[in-house]
Amino acid sequence: VLLESAANSLPIVTTNVGSVNDLFVDGQSAVIVPRGNAEAMARGITRYLDEPNLRKRCIINARKIARKHKVKSFISHIINRLEENAKSVNSSNLM
Repeated sequence: VLLESAANSLPIVTTNVGSVNDLFVDGQSAVIVPRGNAEAMARGITRYLDEPNLRKRCIINARKIARKHKVKSFISHIINRLEENAKSVNSSNLM
């Protein structure tokens, strides 16, 4: 969902769970707040309203991350398909 939001130029306010910190940087590509802290989430949303430059910067950088991730996923998919085809060809040649 976060990468979809980023790809669609939506500002991201998220919690610091899972791989969020591997993809996004607080204040550069998202506003990252502690999990379970509703007040921090509200402050994160308010930051985007109060700081238009933060909002613009995060949207631009998050969109770049989404594009990069999309390209990596596409390349990974192509590699997997090529490997499957190579195995299929090798199996056929053994018969």
